Formats: sequence, structure tokens, C-alpha cells
Amino acid sequence: TNDGRPDLERLVIKHGGQNVLAARLGLEPERRRAPYLYWGPFTITFAIETLNLAHDLALEKGRNNRIIMPTAAQLVDAGRADLAEMVDAYGGREDVARRLGMDYS
Repeated sequence: TNDGRPDLERLVIKHGGQNVLAARLGLEPERRRAPYLYWGPFTITFAIETLNLAHDLALEKGRNNRIIMPTAAQLVDAGRADLAEMVDAYGGREDVARRLGMDYS
């Protein structure tokens, strides 16, 4: 960033972006911004299939309480290279995970 605080910019993005963070804190942003890296709406099929696969992987690993966004390699290994391509098209693993409400760490 121009002010030398890229760490703060990453934190704002991690927590949903300027608009979401301002709303959570009860603040009005100086100007409304388009959502960060918004690549259009998901198809319902993509969302359901991605969530189902993530759930299945979590159960396999004994993590019933924490569903993590699968990596591209996990998607391909599960025979879903199509989902891996769509994740990339929708802005990448972190953005898709955030939009679907999953962890990505």
C-alpha cells in the first residue's frame, strides 16, 4: 500500500474487505468499494459440490467440526479437476473459501 502498511491491508482483506469490516465496526467507509476480487456469482451446483467434497474430506481426516477448503491437488486427487479449474476462475482457493464460509488454512 502507499502508506507502508501492507500488513493492515491483508488483515482487512482477510476479514472480508473494507465494506464488511466497516459494517462490523459500525463505521461508514469514505466511499463504497466493489467487493475485493469478486468474480461473479457461483453456480449453486459449484457451491454444493465444493462444500460436499470438503465435508467428505473433513470426515476422512476425522475433522467433523472443521471443514477446510480443499487444495487444488485434493480436488484433482478426488477426480474433480473441473472444480479445481472453477476455483481458479472464481479468484482462487482463499476467495472461494471465504465466500463459502470455509477455513482455508
